[in-house]
Amino acid sequence: MIATLTHDFETLLSSNTSLIAIESGDEARVIELIKKLAVKYYRPVFRWSATDGLMAFASTFMAPKPTLDDPASVLREIRKRADKAIYLLCDFAPYLNDTKILRLIKDIVLYHKDATLILLDPNIAVPADLKYKMAHFSIAIPNSVQLQNLINREARSWYAKRVGEQFDPTRPELLELAKSLKGFAGADAVACIENFISGLNVLSTKDSNQSNVKTELLNGNSLLSYEFEPVSSKNLGGATAFKRWLKSNITRILQNKPDQPAIRAAIFGGVSGCGKTMAARAMAGALNIPLLKLTPKFLLARTNDGMSEHFENILHNGVEVSPAIVLLEAVDLFLEEEKSEELVVRFIQFVHWHFKLKTQLFLIVTCDKFDNLPAEIYSDNMISEKIVFEKPDLTEREQIVRIHLSKRSLTSFQIDPAVIAQYSEGLTGSQLEQALIMALHRFKTESQELTTDMVVTALEHIELKDENTNYDFAANVSSKLLNADMD
Repeated sequence: MIATLTHDFETLLSSNTSLIAIESGDEARVIELIKKLAVKYYRPVFRWSATDGLMAFASTFMAPKPTLDDPASVLREIRKRADKAIYLLCDFAPYLNDTKILRLIKDIVLYHKDATLILLDPNIAVPADLKYKMAHFSIAIPNSVQLQNLINREARSWYAKRVGEQFDPTRPELLELAKSLKGFAGADAVACIENFISGLNVLSTKDSNQSNVKTELLNGNSLLSYEFEPVSSKNLGGATAFKRWLKSNITRILQNKPDQPAIRAAIFGGVSGCGKTMAARAMAGALNIPLLKLTPKFLLARTNDGMSEHFENILHNGVEVSPAIVLLEAVDLFLEEEKSEELVVRFIQFVHWHFKLKTQLFLIVTCDKFDNLPAEIYSDNMISEKIVFEKPDLTEREQIVRIHLSKRSLTSFQIDPAVIAQYSEGLTGSQLEQALIMALHRFKTESQELTTDMVVTALEHIELKDENTNYDFAANVSSKLLNADMD
């Protein structure tokens, strides 16, 4: 599993860390990375600079806001808002010694926890008041030429193992891969290149149609896209119920048995951060098949065709590279935010369509609670497999800490996973990783020894996940609307 800067940054961003500092002289490529991750997690992005003030990025579905040139004014504006936006503050480092600015930042971090402030400058001196509240990164990102060279090097290695095949650097899959990896840190880009070429077997076909399909799956803005990061089951901490289920049923995934039908879909339910996405990656790795992410926004797409044709068009590329896993994440949250009965009906129709078609695509739907989703998707055994993901217990928390220390080559440090496990009761696996990342980057910034106390201190600044939040709009839609025909 990738355990480098881009992954660490994504972990913090997905867990709504309130304050992140990035030291980099390459503003454009860091912005590219932030925009990609913002799209992935459905979060609007705003950028502030000394020359332009506060502006919305056009790709975030948000209308531009009035320009705010003054640093104190923009922080007051952010403090007033009740959104989950990412605010990228360029040119802000010189203002961190201002008492008023410092107070406003602390207010946002303490009392406006949905927003994420990202400070971006070549050099950032972190004030003592913010050290324990901020994750600090220094990121070097390869340019387009360097990325293409990395890709060509890995592709040449692939061709070298196959007698008689000649390396072709102009293949569209390789050119598209460079675009998809813009913004990735160097080590992350190398790992993604290796995973893509070997995992999707992207260079093994000379068929132009297959080539086009695999190229399209690289487009991170597509409704259906390739997931670069497989996970070994040994790097999946906790998730006991899932591991037990997979071990018992792996031979039935997409395969009929004499006495048992194939399993074609499952719902992973549990509070955010308990390993549902990691489990999907581990499942793809165990089956040695691609993992494809389907954004819930496919339900919004307007079409002149019937719904069956629409779904077929959306998943066409997935069918072409099947067998594969299709991951539809946080659909309960998406339907709750959209509050559209029509979209709930479309979701039910999609599950019906997938069940009847019996493709070699295994569907995984994730949600916080099974009851958040409409009961109709559980009927007729369309999705009979429901796997519960719970917060890790003491033993599992210790295991998770050991996994993260190992994959970051930190086992030589004086860190006691058992102590960290004791101090982290009630936290999810992703929150444990979040604390470790914050401690790690503080250690790098301050050139101190990474210790158990550092991690425990970081744990104290992480809030427990609310398990009582309900995204039950879809479950409460009137049953009158659920009798819509497919076409």
